[in-house]
Amino acid sequence: MTAAEHKQIFERIDQLQPEAIELMKHLIAINSVGPKNNGPGETEKAEFIKKYLRQVGFAQIQDYPAPDHSVVGGQRPNFIALLPGRTQNRHLWIITHTDIVPPGDPTKWHSDPYQAVIKGNKIYGEAAKIIIRVLFQRFWLPVPSSVPD
Repeated sequence: MTAAEHKQIFERIDQLQPEAIELMKHLIAINSVGPKNNGPGETEKAEFIKKYLRQVGFAQIQDYPAPDHSVVGGQRPNFIALLPGRTQNRHLWIITHTDIVPPGDPTKWHSDPYQAVIKGNKIYGEAAKIIIRVLFQRFWLPVPSSVPD
């Protein structure tokens, strides 16, 4: 990758920073603690992500729910979001999960774990590390010249 392509990517990331921060705030605010940890599961977060992906250009989203009687509705959400590329020969897969573990002892947190806190260039909140994978697509794909054929 050339220096100019690197510069283009970082400029695009800087442009999208306000959007990324707002997205992180929304995602962190959704409790998706897994049902085995007495949580509501990840349905609400998955639906939010699918809505966001449609807004940014993913026209085709296919659901593949997994049966699970321990969660409300009896199914855990799984989906594939497809975004056409320049060719059909290569594919980029981004695989992540949306369920999280309980935040633990509330006295160990300096703030509400379901409210994003921004300190310097870092965002703190429950599941912030996982959510960054969702943002990868938004930062990377708008710069198609940087992805090799």
